[in-house]
Amino acid sequence: MKKAICSILVALLLVFPICFTGENVAYAEEKEVVSKAYDYAKEFVTTESNNVVGYADRMLNRREYLKGVVTSLGYDEIVEQKFKYNNQYNNNQSEETANLIVTKKANAETTKTVIIGTNYDNAEGLVASIQNSQGATSNGTSVGVVLALMEELKDASLNFNVKFVFFGASELGLLGSRYFVDNMTTAEKNDLLLMINLSGIGAGDNTYLYDDEIHWEHYDYALNKAKSSNVVVSELPVDKKIILATENNIGLDYNHQALLNDVTPFIAKRLPTLLMFSGNYVTGGYVQSKQYGTIMQTKDDTMAKFDEIFGNSGKQKINDAVTLVKAIITDEVFDKIMARSVQNKPDYSFFTTSSAGIVAVRWVTVAVAIIAMVVTYAVLKSRGDKSNDPIKPIFMGVDPFVQANADPNGFDKNEEKPQDPFGLDDDDNTDDNPFGI
Repeated sequence: MKKAICSILVALLLVFPICFTGENVAYAEEKEVVSKAYDYAKEFVTTESNNVVGYADRMLNRREYLKGVVTSLGYDEIVEQKFKYNNQYNNNQSEETANLIVTKKANAETTKTVIIGTNYDNAEGLVASIQNSQGATSNGTSVGVVLALMEELKDASLNFNVKFVFFGASELGLLGSRYFVDNMTTAEKNDLLLMINLSGIGAGDNTYLYDDEIHWEHYDYALNKAKSSNVVVSELPVDKKIILATENNIGLDYNHQALLNDVTPFIAKRLPTLLMFSGNYVTGGYVQSKQYGTIMQTKDDTMAKFDEIFGNSGKQKINDAVTLVKAIITDEVFDKIMARSVQNKPDYSFFTTSSAGIVAVRWVTVAVAIIAMVVTYAVLKSRGDKSNDPIKPIFMGVDPFVQANADPNGFDKNEEKPQDPFGLDDDDNTDDNPFGI
């Protein structure tokens, strides 16, 4: 009996470590993802005072917070690029805000520059349905990514300047980025190596990379860099783009979800760009999550909801964005690749001509269809006018009243007796019915 008990105990001791190992593996898989960028984002969206009512005042609060964080990271070249706008959600009242521009100088004197940007404003309160929103996914997580990049790149030795730009009034129509681009000098545009924009990072089932409808050379470079950095990204599916849905307010003849953020004014000027954004293209359009839909620009756009929906997956995507952007701009061949990409940028004249041509073809098709309808009507009407009989069945192509020399009125002019108008009466029976049946 004792031997049996001992055997059982030995077996249990052998099995338990295996079980515990399995539990540890499972625990490791569920272990919380650590993300400094996520921490920055959470602090950014939750420290804003809840009693700030006005849209412009909320932006001012957020801007002051960002200046404090940026200064603590050791950056001292900070510029507020102020501009005025009319708030259409506030009776077109004139308000003022600013883009926050933080510059990291190159290791040697140069005018070549990379811009890393995102918007910092929140749509809360612009309409009645968006109240108590933190703007966690639009665009708090991306702000967190930019702040984490500023920390990661602080001591990096780079051959070009880096401008970290936080755009204001984006929710009113990309006003901050438009103002920024409109105020770039020709020299600054020529010296721009790349504008990298971040939008809704981590708040989606997938992370997409996009540069423009016609890919520049650096697009493939970015995809390859993601692969070598173990960062999972997807190309924007062509069939989900709404090409030729003209949006004059963005300066392009095409529009889709990727263009609803601050990269668009740069694309409209044909400057080199790269966009990272998260979401999911499903049948019928774009959502953040196939299972949960879209929460950005709603009252549910909070960090609590982000944690509930995206959790560790979202945090990992946030970390991946930091990893990829850092890997791209710290690559020793990056500036050379971008110089070649800019030099060999696509010829947009064919694209624009083709777009205009497609529109023209559509109008020509409509015109041809209308002409065909008119001609068809005219032909049918012409065939219908061959007889004075208003009820002649023209669709048969036969006039029954000309058969067998019949009198159109049903009477033989000589014999004054009923005549078969269809020519079917082949006997002399005078008692026949008028139709010979």
